[in-house]
Amino acid sequence: MKKVILSISVMLVSAVSFAQFNDSNVLQLGGSNNSAVNQKGSYQDSDVRQQGNNNVSNVTQGINPNPSSASNHNKADVKQVGNSNNAFISQNNLYNEAYQVQTGNSNQATIWQDQLNPVAGNGHDWAKQVQTGNSNKATIDQGTSGNEMPSGAPFSAEALGFVSAVAVPFMPHGYNDALQTQNGDFNIAYTSQGGEMNDSKITQTSTAVAASGANKASHYQYGKENDALTTQNGFGHLDNTLQIGNFNYSNVMQSGNNQTSMNVQKGNSNINNVTQSN
Repeated sequence: MKKVILSISVMLVSAVSFAQFNDSNVLQLGGSNNSAVNQKGSYQDSDVRQQGNNNVSNVTQGINPNPSSASNHNKADVKQVGNSNNAFISQNNLYNEAYQVQTGNSNQATIWQDQLNPVAGNGHDWAKQVQTGNSNKATIDQGTSGNEMPSGAPFSAEALGFVSAVAVPFMPHGYNDALQTQNGDFNIAYTSQGGEMNDSKITQTSTAVAASGANKASHYQYGKENDALTTQNGFGHLDNTLQIGNFNYSNVMQSGNNQTSMNVQKGNSNINNVTQSN
């Protein structure tokens, strides 16, 4: 049964790889499945459903967009149920929408939306990831070419040289929206955004009955009207927020035990609010 489903997935991929207005649907049941969807062009739609353990889903959509065209639209939806699964979406067009849901433990979800657009202010990226379970990792990179920056001890050495003077691809991209929700223990969430009107929200809820759930959250934003919010509910929290420039706002709320919050803001008109309780 597994081989039949895999062959159907391959046929779907080969059928939609190079045309316009393509729709791909993949369904895989069982463990150790691998789904790869590659769509080039405009108005792409991919839906992947995997149930079982040790599954891998890779969705790649789009090419470098034509700045004179407004018809670069991608949509990807991946849902995985099981443990040790990996979901990855890479989108590179003007208007991207990515949604990933994982239920289980030790899963990884990653969304890259680069939108390499030479025309400032064009395009709109929307990314949402929801994970339920323990020891999961969620990453969203918008306009930063998949870089999980910064690194090292959180924001040391003068905020890592203010991210090496923003040494990541920093083209203005338009409107980026990122939302990550995690429900469980020992989860990690990263959001990295280049510029320009970025928005990031991370919500983490621990289900532990004892002081054991060490959830982490990090936002990295580099410029213009950036907005970062983090809400954590549980035990042993850690939050890092770094904002570099222009009209930034950060709001961190932590409830429970052992909270730590570190926020660095460098640019214009920055506001930061942190609420912690025990």
